[in-house]
Order: sequence, then structure tokens, then C-alpha cells
Amino acid sequence: MSPIFVRPVREQLEHDRLIRFLQGKYKRKFDAAINPGDERLAPVKIGVATFYPDLVLTDGKKLAGLVEVETGESVNNLEAMAQWVHFSRAKVPFHLYVPVPGYDTARRLCAANDARPAEIWTYRGTHEGFD
Repeated sequence: MSPIFVRPVREQLEHDRLIRFLQGKYKRKFDAAINPGDERLAPVKIGVATFYPDLVLTDGKKLAGLVEVETGESVNNLEAMAQWVHFSRAKVPFHLYVPVPGYDTARRLCAANDARPAEIWTYRGTHEGFD
């Protein structure tokens, strides 16, 4: 389970909406399974532990990438240690999505915890989706 046990409802809704938005984007190139909210539909085994990243990208039966979406509340050291470090050690690209104001914090946390995402993307919600 994520160190963020309870996200504020508004942030959880935005988080899940972005996951579904990204699923549509990544489906053009990969099979994209999602783990919105507390659902555990697409597990990934990294080392001896099992994780449930927000999006699991596969190409056929082969793992092709991991995507983790954070909100303002979840860009913190606990998330970095509990998830980002492990996801960046998987042998596939790890993409981290953070809100625009959390970009500097996410970079600093990645450096401090030796997490190496392939890409850090920023997002902000709009009426019609995200940009």
C-alpha cells in the first residue's frame, strides 16, 4: 500500500482522471493497464516485492514501462522511497507525472533517494483534460 493512505477526495478524483487520460494516450503504442484508487488490477514484480503502479505498459506479454502519477499531497519523501526508487530500478522506463508546482520537489527527492525516472512530466488540469 502507498504511504499516502488517504488522499483528499478532490486530489484522488484528479489522480484517477489523469490515469484514465494517460491510459488512452499510451494505448496507441502499448497495452496499458491501470490501478486507479485502491484497485489492484495490474501487479508488477520488482525483485521480491509486488507493486501496483498507476499504469503498467506492456507490449504483448513483455513489460514495456511503468507510470506513476502523483498529486500535490503525494510528492513527498515517503512516496519517493516506497515507490519511485523501486520503479526506477525496474529494467523498463519509469515515467513520473507530478503537478507543475511539484516539479522541483520531485527532482530533489529523486536525487536524494537515487531514484532515476526515465522522464518526469508535469501536468495541470483543464476543463477538457490535462496539459
